[in-house]
Amino acid sequence: MRKLNKRVEQKLLFNSQLKERNQNLTQEAAAQYSLRCKHKKEQDLLEMDWQATKSSRAVLAERQAQEWSELKQQCLDKRADLLQQHGQVRALLDQHLSLLR
Repeated sequence: MRKLNKRVEQKLLFNSQLKERNQNLTQEAAAQYSLRCKHKKEQDLLEMDWQATKSSRAVLAERQAQEWSELKQQCLDKRADLLQQHGQVRALLDQHLSLLR
């Protein structure tokens, strides 16, 4: 009986220790999973920030290109207006000079 009780106690102790180890491993696995999830979220946020920055850069580059294009068009329009005005003034001057001859 003592031998039987000893074996039962050993099995109970073994089972209790096994249960404790399993609970500990489960807690470790849960903590590791939680940390991996946290790191993944941080990486995703960093990637999203990079995307946002990339997107912001793209928007900025597009806006700057648009502004540059508008400035070039304004300059071309102004040059065309000046050429037209100069042409008109030259024509008037030529007309005036031809009348003086």
